Amino acid sequence: MFAHKFLIKINVHPRVILITIVVASTIMGDSMLYNVLPAGFPVFGLSLGLIGILLSANRWVRIFTNEFAAWVLNRTGIGIPLIISVLVAVATTIVFGLTSAFWILLLARLLWGTCFSFFRLIGFVTVLEVSTDSNRGKSLGFFEGGKRIGSVIGVLIGGFLFDYAGRLISFTIIGGLGLLGLPISFYLYSTSKSDKNSPHKFNRETSATDNLKFIPKQNLFPRLKRLFSGLLVPNVPDLATKNRRIILFSSITFFSLHLVTNGALISSLGLFLNQRLGLELAILGMIIGIASLNGILIGARHIAEVFAPLWGSLTDIYGGRKILALGMPMCIATLIILASQVPLWLAIASLSLSFMASVACMTALDTIVGSLAPESHRPQIMGRYATWQDLGSAIGPIAIFSALDFISLSATYITGAIILSLTLIIFQLTTIGQRPST
Repeated sequence: MFAHKFLIKINVHPRVILITIVVASTIMGDSMLYNVLPAGFPVFGLSLGLIGILLSANRWVRIFTNEFAAWVLNRTGIGIPLIISVLVAVATTIVFGLTSAFWILLLARLLWGTCFSFFRLIGFVTVLEVSTDSNRGKSLGFFEGGKRIGSVIGVLIGGFLFDYAGRLISFTIIGGLGLLGLPISFYLYSTSKSDKNSPHKFNRETSATDNLKFIPKQNLFPRLKRLFSGLLVPNVPDLATKNRRIILFSSITFFSLHLVTNGALISSLGLFLNQRLGLELAILGMIIGIASLNGILIGARHIAEVFAPLWGSLTDIYGGRKILALGMPMCIATLIILASQVPLWLAIASLSLSFMASVACMTALDTIVGSLAPESHRPQIMGRYATWQDLGSAIGPIAIFSALDFISLSATYITGAIILSLTLIIFQLTTIGQRPST
């Protein structure tokens, strides 16, 4: 009875809650790596350049596996891919406690990226199937925010375990917690086969390799233009031109946010702290390791994502453009503050506001694109949209760690602020007066 009243109060479908728990339990290991790899890289015996590759490899592979995941889900439904992804995700975390061989760790990151393509797309499609116009933003926010509870556990508990219990124990414990998602995955598998009112196989008409079928016989240049356009936003026959334009510029904005905030900024926080503080910090007579402190900061980023349902609800009410107009300037201001020699407490305070603002912006963009995706082609639209995120998140760590050979960390943060400023201006100018066409 209590659970039923709770579900009614939060206005989120039970299937959304269950898939959120699965993803939250498996994402812990990935989030832990973004803490301990930059802050404790000497333990792994790897250079900063190789650390950057490992942190971004899972995102690069998702550029290809997002389309693969959409293809698989169209043909099998969610059950079996979800179960397999949980098992593989657990293994990819534990392996970081067992070896320092770069190529093995790289393979683990590539496999995790493939798993996450399935987790995220299953979550997106589940939310869009069971939500309505009145709660779509809140439901998407619940999924995005809820899964980050796992990230909070990964960076906080994982960071402390890494500092005080050692590498093998920390990765084994955090990886093992991913098995909590296995029984829920079996339940979703069993109900997806029997619940005829909630279909989990989708229209097969369009995939990444099917874009050519929508290109009419015409001159070479128009055909190439149409094919290139299909790489940016899938060419589906029931997507209005106006909606396609909105999805495109929303995707570009999504790319920029992940490039600068999730890619460059988050991956470099451990290095930022190392440069400012050294290997450890004394607070009230206690010695705190940089991995632990970095975990607290990254954990704050993920705690901010727990509030995503709030930003989704505000997006349902006020629209995505207004949320972006308020949120992105906060992210820009934080980068400028970090680039300046300000007191550490001010830098941390600005980071907290920036974390909230970036989550609000990303939730708004999720809602904009999800609302415009035609029901029969949601895996294709959302899969391609997710690829923009992965491309930005993949380029970020490599770009910033490579740039540090030539420029300072402060200069990279200023560059990020310029990128976000230009993106915000372009998005607002290109979507003035635009309303979705149904």
